[in-house]
Amino acid sequence: MGESKLISSNRIETIDVLRGFALAGILYAHMIIWYTGASLPREVYFSYLSTADYVAFAIFGALVFGKFYSVFSFLFGLGFYLHFRRKKSESGYVRVYAWRLFLLFIIGIIHHTIWRGDILAIYAVLGIILIAFRRLPVNTLIVIALVLITNLPNHLYDAIVTENTTPNMSLPMEAKAESYNLLVDKGSFLDNITGNLNSW
Repeated sequence: MGESKLISSNRIETIDVLRGFALAGILYAHMIIWYTGASLPREVYFSYLSTADYVAFAIFGALVFGKFYSVFSFLFGLGFYLHFRRKKSESGYVRVYAWRLFLLFIIGIIHHTIWRGDILAIYAVLGIILIAFRRLPVNTLIVIALVLITNLPNHLYDAIVTENTTPNMSLPMEAKAESYNLLVDKGSFLDNITGNLNSW
């Protein structure tokens, strides 16, 4: 009984509720795109246009798109902060967190071989970067955050490397959407695993 109380006392229920809330939103987002791990052809997205579809897409656009992913990502960062605040008095606390990230990465890789839309492996890599950034001054972190929020690195890459100055208004990965749709629709399970691995 005492052990169960100890375990529950180490949980922050508000964060658990927010995680569940974010996961519910991500689940809804995946319902909208038929649980695919990458973009589908444009005509697939607009092949169902009943009143219910319009309502579902309106809810998705107003309340879900981008927002639940942001909440989930924020909670990942918050979990990072709480771990380092609680465990910094213990020896090997950085190694423990790095080990958790490694396990998360392995789970993400396995998940990606089955479903191309995995985010866990990306979180694991970003978690390693967070460890390196944790001692930077707050002002430096704010500048880095603003650079990333404005997507400045991508804009510079487009302007310098690709010489593309016009905004890309097409759906994400539209050029590969047809082949991906064909793979999911007609390919075998092994074909999908091979294709997902190659998509890295």
